[in-house]
Amino acid sequence: MNRVEYMTRLASMLQDIPVEERQEAMKYYNDYFDEAGEENEEKVAAELDSPEKVAAVIKAEIYGRNNTGETKAPVYPAEKEEKDTNNWWKILLIIVGGLFVLSIAGPIVLGVALTVLAVVFSGFIALIAFVIAAGCLAIVGIALFIGGLTQIAVALPEAFTLIGSGMILFAVGMVGVVLLVQLCFVAFPKMFRWIVKICKKPFHRKAVS
Repeated sequence: MNRVEYMTRLASMLQDIPVEERQEAMKYYNDYFDEAGEENEEKVAAELDSPEKVAAVIKAEIYGRNNTGETKAPVYPAEKEEKDTNNWWKILLIIVGGLFVLSIAGPIVLGVALTVLAVVFSGFIALIAFVIAAGCLAIVGIALFIGGLTQIAVALPEAFTLIGSGMILFAVGMVGVVLLVQLCFVAFPKMFRWIVKICKKPFHRKAVS
């Protein structure tokens, strides 16, 4: 008897049981044949009980009730229980392995993330400090320019020196403020997008795979 004949006879014997129970039984024995391999189908069919006997056992277990009225679960070959046990062991090993990897990689990832954040924050603070310094330089230039204007009537050479120095400092300060502010609005968004892109790479690879 081959697989097709065995499963056809078993299906015909199980027509009078609930659909869910029939599908579960058919799925189990189909999986049983799949695991054995196509070349071993006839051998498996010979080793198993006849479809009639298997159907009788399944029906007895489905319709057999204990004193409390609870339905007993269908009895299948012992391999099903072993398979379920193996699945639980695999899940447990995956969980333990994940916790182990997390315990090692977690602190490293956290340390790298904190380092990156510290660098970004330090750069931001430094940039703000430079902007303030450039602004102060421009203010000093304005003060020198005004001071030079007040000295024109008293000491003309010194007045021109103050005015010239003030204009230079003001120009340098304003250029510095403009450049630094522009850098702040251009560099940091790019840096932020770069960090986000790096953080997304592992998840993107996982989704693609």
